[in-house]
Order: sequence, then structure tokens, then C-alpha cells
Amino acid sequence: MNEENKIHKFLDAFQKLEDIINERGDNKAVFRDALTIFAQRNSFVKSRMGEILDLYALRNVYSHMQRGKYLAALTNEAVSSLQTILETIKYPPTTLDVFGPNAKFGIFEASVDDLTRNVVSEMTKNEYTHVPVWDGDKMIGVFAYNSFFQWVNYELNARQSSPYFEKEHMSDVNRRYLNNPVVRFQFVKEDDPAHEIPSIFQKSTEQQRRLDCVLITKNGQRDEKITGIITPWDLYKLS
Repeated sequence: MNEENKIHKFLDAFQKLEDIINERGDNKAVFRDALTIFAQRNSFVKSRMGEILDLYALRNVYSHMQRGKYLAALTNEAVSSLQTILETIKYPPTTLDVFGPNAKFGIFEASVDDLTRNVVSEMTKNEYTHVPVWDGDKMIGVFAYNSFFQWVNYELNARQSSPYFEKEHMSDVNRRYLNNPVVRFQFVKEDDPAHEIPSIFQKSTEQQRRLDCVLITKNGQRDEKITGIITPWDLYKLS
């Protein structure tokens, strides 16, 4: 590829990147402002923000050919880097791609008919931290360690004796211990960009509201089949 074609390919690719960034950055008039807004929502863009700005500066140089001729040749690395960024932003990995269940363990869920001691045992054995609980086709909440401790504390104070777990079912757990504010969770769609998940947890932290987990369903609706569970511990998968 000769230098002129390389520059043309670079400028064409950057224009596509700029259009996407402007659209997802609330169509701000200034590119840097749009990029900053987009980066707040997308961890990949945030991690590559400096590189994108460098490529933007190159775009400004090479869009004026008279200025470009006084510079060294456009490197293949610059073209390749731009193409990688463009492809990742244009075709981002989805939440299901990155945070879908482990093929070996799948997703552990419970029914209101399950014995609580069995659910807790399974959580301990396999290190499950959050367990969706179903009553038929309705998801009534998420059972977590905090649910268990608060429920036990309530039972001890109410009964003045230990709960009898041999007979306790998940239906016996008060539903307030499965929902906000004891356990906070929200839903995302399977095809939502995976790199936008960290900003969901970050926003919750900034509001001083702990978000325990994010649940993945096909359309982001509560009573749909859960196809993935994301906790803060899972964010390393984006590295």
C-alpha cells in the first residue's frame, strides 16, 4: 500500500470512529467532549482515550495534505491501532459474550420450595455469592450472604431461638431480604456492550449505593430467563 492510499484508509477509518463517538457522546460539538462522555460509559474507550486523542491529532495533520508532506510517513502501527479501536467500538463484545455463565457450573438458581440449608450449602461449596430465587415463573429476588445474615438476625430476635433450617424453605425467607436495600441488583440485555458494565457499578458507588450484582436476560426484563450474573468480582474479565 502506497503512502497516499494508507493516509486515505486512515482518514476514512477515523471518520467512522468519529461518527460513532459523536453519536454515543451525546453529539457534542467538540470531539474531545463527546469522547469524554462516551469514555464515562465505556471502560474500553476510557482505557484507550489517550491513544484515540493521539490518532485524532494525526487525523488533523493528515487531513491537510500540505501539512502531511512535512512529516514522517504514517506508520502501519497507527493504521492498525485505529482499526482495532474502531472494530472494538463498532462491534463491541456483549455482556453475554464476556459474562456468560461458566460452562462447567452454569447459573445456580433456587425455588421457593428449596430447603434453605441446601441453598446455603451449595453457595458455600461452589462459592456462589448471589442466587436468583423463583416462585414459578416470577423472580422474587436474589438471595445473598447479606440476605442470610439479616434474616437469621431477625429470626433470632423474633423467636429468641435459632431458626430450624432442617424445615426452613426459601419461601420462609422474608422477601425484603431478597431485594433493595438489602440486596441491590439490576438488569441488562444480553447484547448490551460489555464495556459499559463497569460504569453501572461506578455510578452506583458514586451515589453511595452498593450494587450487589447485574443480571443478564435477553431483553433486560426481570421475569425472563437469567443468562448471566455479574458481580464486581467479574469485571476482571474485561482486562
